[in-house]
Amino acid sequence: MSHKQARKEEEEHADQDESRIQAAVDALQRIQQQIETIVEEQQDEERVIDRRFDERRAPLYVQRREQFAVIPNFWIVCISHSPVSFFISNDEDQEILSHLTDLEIVHLPEPRSVAIRLHFKDCPFFSNTLLEKKLIRHGEDYTAETTQIQWKAGKNVLDARAKAKEAHKKKSKKEGQGKHEREEELGEEEVDDGFLHWYTEASPSELSMQARFLSDLKKTELILDPFSLYNEDDEDDEKDGEDEDDEDDEPAGTD
Repeated sequence: MSHKQARKEEEEHADQDESRIQAAVDALQRIQQQIETIVEEQQDEERVIDRRFDERRAPLYVQRREQFAVIPNFWIVCISHSPVSFFISNDEDQEILSHLTDLEIVHLPEPRSVAIRLHFKDCPFFSNTLLEKKLIRHGEDYTAETTQIQWKAGKNVLDARAKAKEAHKKKSKKEGQGKHEREEELGEEEVDDGFLHWYTEASPSELSMQARFLSDLKKTELILDPFSLYNEDDEDDEKDGEDEDDEDDEPAGTD
């Protein structure tokens, strides 16, 4: 066999291998699409079942809400031990959520849509007793429907933050700072985390992540058994006390 013929056969084998690989990739993609379709159908059915059990749990949630309201700072403690601890990452959001009396997450009738409901009492910042954020799926995207916050006079935290940010920008520009320097300082002073930022966030990519986050959060102790999270605080205090006692009991070192 000549060198030319050998090279031609090698190229033919390479083309055949590439064709087989591509065929396998195409087949895998079709199979994966079928798997994802089944998973989505399963999730839709699970949400239907979940809504039915939500209805059964609802009266009990109302009863426990009345008991939680008796315990000072109940939800602040629970939140601090939960995946939404970032809700209280600044003083203003923490003060607002100190007036929280209940927190619910429910699946909506619309497919793969979810809502968070926050109940308040005697909040000094706004008159709402309920703030709700609905994340409704349309095709592959989400839209948000949120309860408008009824701020009390002089208590609009978001407006105050926006004004402070704008004032800082003007001051920085007047002082002739470079753009990069101003952005660094704004990054340090601006509050980009916390409950209010999360609640008012409306970018499509963020809403999609929020919807998945709430669906997962609904299965955690924060919703199913928040009292266990509250007890973690007492357990931590007891552990700290035991550690201090152990230190006191240690014999003094000898020279």
